[in-house]
Amino acid sequence: MHIEFTATTLFAENEEDVAYFSLMDGGEDEPENILIFQTMLPSTGEVGDIHFEYNDQSNGAYGAIASCRLGRGSLHITLQKQLGQLEV
Repeated sequence: MHIEFTATTLFAENEEDVAYFSLMDGGEDEPENILIFQTMLPSTGEVGDIHFEYNDQSNGAYGAIASCRLGRGSLHITLQKQLGQLEV
């Protein structure tokens, strides 16, 4: 499965010991697509495992990302396991 969309909004939040990063397209109130990266920020300074989610909690899991490459105008994510209806 190949998913492609143009993110128009980046949202980042650090809430106590959890960091969230969301990329969305469409309007902020009703995005059509949303990618969420979440990680625990322990007091040791080491970043924990990354939780990846696409559009719905059923398409999310820890340890799902095999690789993530940021290019000049794109972000390429390869999954290492099935997430809901998303194919590897």
